[in-house]
Amino acid sequence: MTTENVTGASRAAQVTKRTQSASNDSVHVLINSISSQFEAVGCGETIGILAYARAGRHFDLRHTFVLPERRGRGVAGGLVAAALDAIRSAGGTVTSSCSFVSAFLRDHPAYDDLRTSAPLRPRPPRRHGRPPIAGESAIAVEQIVSNRLRLRPWMLSDTGSALSVYGDEAVDCLMRPATGKVEDQRSMTRLLDSWIAQADQLRHPQGRWAVELVDSGALVGGVALLELTWSGTRRLLISGALAPQAVGQGLAAEAGQAVIQYAFQLTGATAIHGLVLPGNRRGAATFERIGMTRAPGVQHYRGLAMHLYGIERGRQSGS
Repeated sequence: MTTENVTGASRAAQVTKRTQSASNDSVHVLINSISSQFEAVGCGETIGILAYARAGRHFDLRHTFVLPERRGRGVAGGLVAAALDAIRSAGGTVTSSCSFVSAFLRDHPAYDDLRTSAPLRPRPPRRHGRPPIAGESAIAVEQIVSNRLRLRPWMLSDTGSALSVYGDEAVDCLMRPATGKVEDQRSMTRLLDSWIAQADQLRHPQGRWAVELVDSGALVGGVALLELTWSGTRRLLISGALAPQAVGQGLAAEAGQAVIQYAFQLTGATAIHGLVLPGNRRGAATFERIGMTRAPGVQHYRGLAMHLYGIERGRQSGS
């Protein structure tokens, strides 16, 4: 296991560790603060997780899970070591509510400086949009899953795929003024970094999600639900972008509907709005397909005249 550049443990980011499993697969470990877990990623998929609860710089390590087909290859041990190293680099401390982590700490006294004896009080599980998979019932993963799409937290490793969405002139944006065209990979990385940092401050039902296909894992867009104020009124505003190659398949409407259902059914939101430029017919059609209706007149947002769409709780499709 070798050390790369340290980013700390305060938000979703690359942890600094890469490990080799017995099959010589390169496994990266990420911190996902939205889901409150460290994630081992290999061959483009999450193969193991270490869930935690956090209070300040203190981490209670609560559950370790590795996909059955990837067990026996050192993934769990490498994941725990990477997590402990990241916590140490952030000046943190740990307790363990997980038997595997407790055994690892007993066998590795080099981490004794991180240990404290007082566990955190239990917290309620975070809401999520899918049933748990086998062996994962104790894990709260904040994802929203629909028939074809998985909406998950952004990671810095998404930079290249995200640039193909937000950097394309023909990108299908529901709300172009919210982001604007991204010029290069460096600016995309900065934008993702700001989104990831913002995630720590957002309150339910707000969020920013990468949109990927369930079948292939390909990233095809992004969607956000943020509380914004203009003209003296605070509103929950949904916005998004879809890669050009994914246009025409109903994916934007499916992602929007999934976010709306999440917000109304799981968080108690009462109304959601969207803004679209008058010439963006595709964006307007997407809002209409997910049950939104257009308000009369125009709204002025960031110096632009835009059409306002909205939907109230209890009136979404399928309710």
